[in-house]
Amino acid sequence: MSHVALPVQSSDVLNVPVNDVPEVLRSLLNRRGLSALMQQIHADLQSESEALRQTARAALAHLGFAE
Repeated sequence: MSHVALPVQSSDVLNVPVNDVPEVLRSLLNRRGLSALMQQIHADLQSESEALRQTARAALAHLGFAE
């Protein structure tokens, strides 16, 4: 994995190169950061902002998860 910062927000996820997603997920799991990220994405899915909801949906898809 190239030096990619671990995502903490929905928009950060979209900056992770597709080839690095598995390693980023492993790193998040190892550092116990996946739960916090998923909580943030879930909160974004509940947002009043359509743009934020779309970003959250795209982040889930980018990570390989269904909404």
